[in-house]
Amino acid sequence: MNTAMKITDKNQESHQEVLAFNCLLTGEMRARAEVKTTLSVIDREMGKSKSVPEMDFRAGYLAGRIEEKENAGLITAEDAEQLKNVLYAKYEILRRLRI
Repeated sequence: MNTAMKITDKNQESHQEVLAFNCLLTGEMRARAEVKTTLSVIDREMGKSKSVPEMDFRAGYLAGRIEEKENAGLITAEDAEQLKNVLYAKYEILRRLRI
């Protein structure tokens, strides 16, 4: 973390500033990081589900999050499609195991 000193009205104030490392990465590297993060979220959230209705809710929520990332330009349309395919494949497998 970087500490910056700001002088206002002859007083010094210390402010903590957090440098986001994502802004140092290229667009392609940021997209790859988002895809990796989303894959781990899919695994974690779908594994937590205790019932089929809860799993249905989590799958729908995650699909919406993937669309939000695509619309925000954080991931490409191709990456979004592949993430949804992974999500739905995992959903179907876990659903069959729980029924």
